[in-house]
Amino acid sequence: MTAARVRRHLTALAGDSWTIVGALSALTTLMVLFVHVPASVWSGNVAEFHFRFTTFLTLGLTAVAAGLVVMLVGLAVLPLRARPAAASIVGAVGIVCWVYGELLVGPLTVVNGQQAPLDAALVDAWRAWEPPLILAACAVIAVGIRKLRAPTTFALVTLNVALSVTTAQAVFAVRGRPSKAPQAANDTSIFRFSPARNVLVILLDGLQADIADQVFRSTPSVRDAFDGFRSYSDTVGIGATTFLSLPAIHSGALYQPQDRLSAYFEDAIAHRSFMTRFADAGYRAEMVNPIEGICPDRVAVCTSSDRLLRSTGSQLRLESLYLLDLSLLRVSPLSLKSRIYDDGRWLMTDRAVESRGGDAGTLQTFDDSGVVDGVRFFSEMARQFSATGTAPTIKFIHSFATHTPYVLNDNCSVAGSSLPHAASQARCALTAVSDLLQRLKQAGVYDNTVILVLADHGINPGVYGQDKPGSLDAWTHLEGAAHPLFLLKDRGSRGPLQQASGAVHLVDVGATLCAASGACSAPSGSAAGRGDQQRPRQFVDYVWKHEYWQTRDIPGMTRYVVRGPVWRQDSWSAEDRLPAR
Repeated sequence: MTAARVRRHLTALAGDSWTIVGALSALTTLMVLFVHVPASVWSGNVAEFHFRFTTFLTLGLTAVAAGLVVMLVGLAVLPLRARPAAASIVGAVGIVCWVYGELLVGPLTVVNGQQAPLDAALVDAWRAWEPPLILAACAVIAVGIRKLRAPTTFALVTLNVALSVTTAQAVFAVRGRPSKAPQAANDTSIFRFSPARNVLVILLDGLQADIADQVFRSTPSVRDAFDGFRSYSDTVGIGATTFLSLPAIHSGALYQPQDRLSAYFEDAIAHRSFMTRFADAGYRAEMVNPIEGICPDRVAVCTSSDRLLRSTGSQLRLESLYLLDLSLLRVSPLSLKSRIYDDGRWLMTDRAVESRGGDAGTLQTFDDSGVVDGVRFFSEMARQFSATGTAPTIKFIHSFATHTPYVLNDNCSVAGSSLPHAASQARCALTAVSDLLQRLKQAGVYDNTVILVLADHGINPGVYGQDKPGSLDAWTHLEGAAHPLFLLKDRGSRGPLQQASGAVHLVDVGATLCAASGACSAPSGSAAGRGDQQRPRQFVDYVWKHEYWQTRDIPGMTRYVVRGPVWRQDSWSAEDRLPAR
């Protein structure tokens, strides 16, 4: 075929009205799948991703361009009489994808790794009915497009423009929100300790104290690894979740009703953290997994475990495939959603995780909640550990290894979310921590390191509707949420893990670390074991929703005061309801 004939053929194809309809239909489908739905997910969960949306947009538009080329080639090889039917069918598919991806969304907008994004009962109820309904809808839409070509062309142009404007607005609206890890420079220094003085803080998110005690009783090797530690079982948390607990842990200051929650959260972590006090005392302060990307002043490194476990390229591939999986989940019928989700392993993302420190091509199970990476990080820290630092160090590792969902079984393999897995997952996490402790011992820096292993809150399974009003379980679950782990090892301390007396409150973290290290003083709180046994300790209960991270507002908070052991119901009194601010 001569060049002139090729040009004439392409000109004729471009001038064919049904080719235009087919191209617009394909554009609708591809843009919904690769751009609009990913933008919707990303903009609602900015802090869960390391990359700005412009990076994902470049990849998405490349996929859209490739898909359009395939569509145009497919139309070009079809006879002219077959093009109207093909374009109409593609248009029907595009509209159905848009309806599923943008209108019939339901609870699929949040990326939190805590609950399955599928309602199993809903899937079972519609499994038989949905396919014929979708086929019928596609048939009706295709017939309408075939009969109304000109209005369809106008409608598709209008829809694509409107979706593009909406997507741009959604991305622009969150332009100021931080991504997952604001810094990455020199991040591998996290693995480097001083041979003389160190402070190591490991926060195992959501680990209830008595669940950890159960692990220590059932696994002597793990218990023995916590050589020189004291367990403060009478520890009261701050709030039901990380949002209210973490700023109090950093600053030692409780939330006051007259304060705005957003200002309290950011100021307490960024400007009043105990880590800043250590930095002022000459310690190299480093943090892993800052929540909402907020780092304390004067920390030398503030990064995420993802960046330390994977190369930038591997992380981009992982997050791109994860966004694609989430997009496929949204646009797919219910009958296909379970295959895409695959019990939390996901269709495209599973086995796409490459460890930075492992052999090339090593594949790891993907887990969107951070549980698997949380366990792996302690192993990687032990593997890359060195004692060559010149300045004393303080390291704060916020780990999600013990956080919901509880997916690790007794073999530390992902086995589906289940509340009974809370104990086995805790054992996997504590085993990984014990391996790191053993590495510190082998390197000869264990005795020169103050170590605090704690949690920010415990577990309240009652939020899943398991309690009846006024039941004993309601208070038991409340006490569980208020009862986090608190294990402390002083410099030079050795001997079996011991139970220690003393009423600890999580506002005591800064005072405890300053006293144990001798490096600083804290403006509030008491060093562990030195607080008054009967002092009032505040705990705030509430029902958490993921959108509170965006609103920085928690309605329906109830403040309790605990005077006496946390596990005794008569120690508790409800003080008041706090206004949401």
